[in-house]
Amino acid sequence: MPPASPVASTDSKVSQLALLGLLSERSDLSQRELSRLLGLSLGKTHYVLHALLDKGLVKARNFTRSDNKLGYSYLLTPAGMAEKLRMTREFLARKEEEFEQLKSTIALLRAAVVNEASNDAADESDDLLRAEFVATTDATMADPDRQEAAAACLPTPTVVQGLHGVPKPPAPRPTLTGSPPESGT
Repeated sequence: MPPASPVASTDSKVSQLALLGLLSERSDLSQRELSRLLGLSLGKTHYVLHALLDKGLVKARNFTRSDNKLGYSYLLTPAGMAEKLRMTREFLARKEEEFEQLKSTIALLRAAVVNEASNDAADESDDLLRAEFVATTDATMADPDRQEAAAACLPTPTVVQGLHGVPKPPAPRPTLTGSPPESGT
């Protein structure tokens, strides 16, 4: 028989189910061997085994003709076999539910990672556009011909009525260099 996977769980039901499984395969195992195969301490194994004995799920037989007077054989009772089946079904249902929850969590995490990656790509694209805009603006500021073309794109000032109904002259067009406006007189 291959060794059972270690239980090493604080869940008493899981320990009991694992112990019932081992005993259904091999009734000749000692408590020490059960402890090693389950990955539990000898004390915990003793506690779990006696809980099963108290419930009537396992029966212990002493080898009276054996040289080893402490040798026992642990047999599953019919109630123990039925309980093992019930516990196995319950354990399987619980693990299947946990599996479905885990699948949902994984799907949500994957979606978050994809969303974050697309946001990072959009941020990189925005950064490239900003850099291109800054480079274009710098080139425009350095070239007087481009300054004129950029200034021509600015909205034309409109005539605004003054305080006493006298039209105000339009404000001079701003320039991109910050130099004073040229006078038209």
